[in-house]
Amino acid sequence: MRQVYSGVLGFLLAVLVLAASACGGSSGESADTAQKSGSSNGFTTYSVDSQGFSIAVPDSWKTASVDELLDDDAVAALKAKSPVLGNAVDQLGKPSSFVKLLAFDTNATGGFATNLNVGITQLPDDVTQKQFFDLNVAQVRQATGKPPEQEEVDLPGGHALHITWILPGLSGDPVADQYLFYTPGKGYILTYSATSDQVHDYADTFEQSANSFTHG
Repeated sequence: MRQVYSGVLGFLLAVLVLAASACGGSSGESADTAQKSGSSNGFTTYSVDSQGFSIAVPDSWKTASVDELLDDDAVAALKAKSPVLGNAVDQLGKPSSFVKLLAFDTNATGGFATNLNVGITQLPDDVTQKQFFDLNVAQVRQATGKPPEQEEVDLPGGHALHITWILPGLSGDPVADQYLFYTPGKGYILTYSATSDQVHDYADTFEQSANSFTHG
């Protein structure tokens, strides 16, 4: 099986991108720029038509594509902080980037902004749903030394694997709360991140957002 984008990489990149950009960035648009498509009960739905998905986040959150957040200075800072992710960083602002959407709470605490990123990976034709799920669980185990908390759930967007885990060593001990969706040839990874002391406060927000996710 050739290497595919995983939730571990998505979690690391989201945390580092937000730190490097300080939640700033340019206001330009790209093909993957999210467009507002509705609002209800305190949540705004955004659609990324070029990628065929939509998702809702709290009205107060700021939503952007990666290339809106990363200017040259932010890219340099990010690569300096984590050289091992250099190749992935180089790909972030390109049309082929696997991170298609970033959304974050503008009320950052302790220098960390609670956030969501939506990652999309193209899968080999012979990869099954179980293999996609198992790959991500295995990579979490490799990164943390233990398997994530996990459960399979049926959501409006389809059958999904819900995993929760902490990657030791990052400031604030951010928790990854992830939902993995599969369609033949493509995997979607929703990665919600919050510090360990705040994740319970955001649990309902993450669940409502995940339940709003649709994809074509």
